[in-house]
Amino acid sequence: MSLFANKAQATDAISVTVPTFSLGEVVFNTLRSIGKTLYQAYRKVHDIIWRIVKRIFDLVFSGTMLVLLLPVFMIVAIAIKLDDHGPIFFRQTRTGRHGKTFKIMKFRTCSIDNDVHDAKSADTHTKVGNFLRKTSIDELPQLWNIFKGEMSFVGPRPWITDYYDNMTESQRGRTEVRPGMTGLAQVMGRNAISIFDKIGYDLEYVGHFGLRADVKVFTLTFKQFISKSDGSAVDAGKSTIHGELEQLKLQRQDWKNTFFISK
Repeated sequence: MSLFANKAQATDAISVTVPTFSLGEVVFNTLRSIGKTLYQAYRKVHDIIWRIVKRIFDLVFSGTMLVLLLPVFMIVAIAIKLDDHGPIFFRQTRTGRHGKTFKIMKFRTCSIDNDVHDAKSADTHTKVGNFLRKTSIDELPQLWNIFKGEMSFVGPRPWITDYYDNMTESQRGRTEVRPGMTGLAQVMGRNAISIFDKIGYDLEYVGHFGLRADVKVFTLTFKQFISKSDGSAVDAGKSTIHGELEQLKLQRQDWKNTFFISK
């Protein structure tokens, strides 16, 4: 048998399958790709516009409230000083947008000798402090943080930096927007839900960032403030924070172990 005959037989033995697409499938896939691209472009434009509108609202409304509530600030300041002669404000480093830190402001509610790092003992509050916490008046100084652009009225709550340090990259996505005085995690259970549920709700808010999400959070916040009858009233003491950080550390360690084993 000739060399050419062998080549011919070898060629005949090879079967090549060429995928076939109907015209309808091609049109459908093309339109789907175009639609996905257009939606992504719409979301980017939508987010940019909403960030501008939201910032203008935060700036104007927080500035107005700071002026109108000045008498309240003065009364609270005098009450705190008369109660235990300590500082009026409580300042603490928190994680803001894109992981940048800032000093959050609150009216001081704990006694002077309260050790925030001692997780074994409960927080000790002053008499005035108990009232301020129950009525959420202690949060009012955060209007200054909003006015400065470090916070917003609605957004994931700003946590101490230890949380951010022990989160995975995907969980840190909750800092893609400015932190807020109230957020989706607060109205969906606050400290009555797990740390992972809190982060999940925060990521859900970021994924649906817009007017509708803010209106929803505002509405639920108002309802809970009036009722004060659900888990959102549970206070996050030192033991709660310590426990949540331990869970995040264990999660991060498990993730590292899985990553290096898989490699």
